[in-house]
Amino acid sequence: MSMAQILAAAAATMAVLAGGLALYSFAAGRIAERRVPPLGRFLDLRGARLHYLTMGTGPAVVLVHGLTGQLRDFTYALAEQLAADHRVILFDRPGSGHSAWRRRGDRGIAAHAAILREFLQVLGLERPLVVGHSLGGAVALKLAIDHPDAVGGLGLICPLTQPVEEAPPMFRALMIESDAKRWLLSHTLAVPVGKLRRGEIARMLFAPDAVPADYGLGGGALLKDRASVFRTASREVLSVQAEMPGIAEDSGTIGVPVAILFGRGDGVLDPSVHGERTAAGLQHGSLTLVDGGHMIPATRPEAVAAWLRGVAQTANGPE
Repeated sequence: MSMAQILAAAAATMAVLAGGLALYSFAAGRIAERRVPPLGRFLDLRGARLHYLTMGTGPAVVLVHGLTGQLRDFTYALAEQLAADHRVILFDRPGSGHSAWRRRGDRGIAAHAAILREFLQVLGLERPLVVGHSLGGAVALKLAIDHPDAVGGLGLICPLTQPVEEAPPMFRALMIESDAKRWLLSHTLAVPVGKLRRGEIARMLFAPDAVPADYGLGGGALLKDRASVFRTASREVLSVQAEMPGIAEDSGTIGVPVAILFGRGDGVLDPSVHGERTAAGLQHGSLTLVDGGHMIPATRPEAVAAWLRGVAQTANGPE
C-alpha cells in the first residue's frame, strides 16, 4: 500500500470516528432533554428566549445560576424553602438549560446582565433582591454596576467576584480560544468525555459535601450532556478572563447592600479572595461563612434560605 493510500485510509477512519462521535453526542443531548424537560414557561426577549419559573408570593427574589448550571440548581432544594414567604423567580441564562440566545455577538457577563435587566423589566420587577451563585454572582454584580436602578440589593452565594489567573481544575478544559476548535470538540469528544468525568467533576464541585444521588435528574445535571452546553461554558470561561478585572474594579461603586455567603470548605472559589476581599471593598458589603462547599444551595438549603431571608429584609426595606 502506498503512502497516499495509507493517508487516505487514515483520513477515512478519522471521518468515520468523528461521525460516530457526533451521532453519539447528538443522541445523548436529545436523551438529556427528554429526561430533564422544562419546568416553566418561555419568554422571548430581544436577544434571547428565556425559560423561567416563578414560585410563591411575597417580596421578589431573583435567582441567577452559575457556569454549566440552570434553574434546577435552585429548584432542587432552595427555591421551595424561599417560596414559603417570597416570590421566587428562576431562569436559565441564555445558552444554558432550556434558554437560547437569539442574536450573535457578545455573550459575555455584560451581555447576560443586560438580558437580566430586560427580563426584570418585562416581568415588572422593581428593584428586587438579585441572588447570584458562582458565575451568577458576577452577573449580578455587573447588573448592579451597569443598571443601578434595577436592583434593591444583592445576595451572592459562593460568588465569582475577583479576577482569576486560571480556571478551577474542573473547568480548565473549557479554555479554548478557537471558535472552530470549540465547535469541533463540542460535537465529538466533549460529551462522551464529559460523561466519563461526570462523577469526578461533581465531587470536586460539591466537596467537602457529598454529591446527592439524584442530582443528575433533580438538579438537572444531565443537561450537561449536550454540545451546546460545552460551547456556552467555554465562551463564558473566556469572558471571565476578559471582564472580571473591570467588574472587580467597579464593584466599589455599587450603592445597594451586597451580602456574600460562602461555604468554608469551598474548593472552587476561595472565600478569602472572592468573599473577604470583595466585602471589604464594597460600600455596603458583608460576608457570612457557613459549613459546606461550593454547592450549598443544594446541600445546605435551610441555612442558605435563612440567610437570604435576612438579606431580603434589608434589600426590600425602606431606603
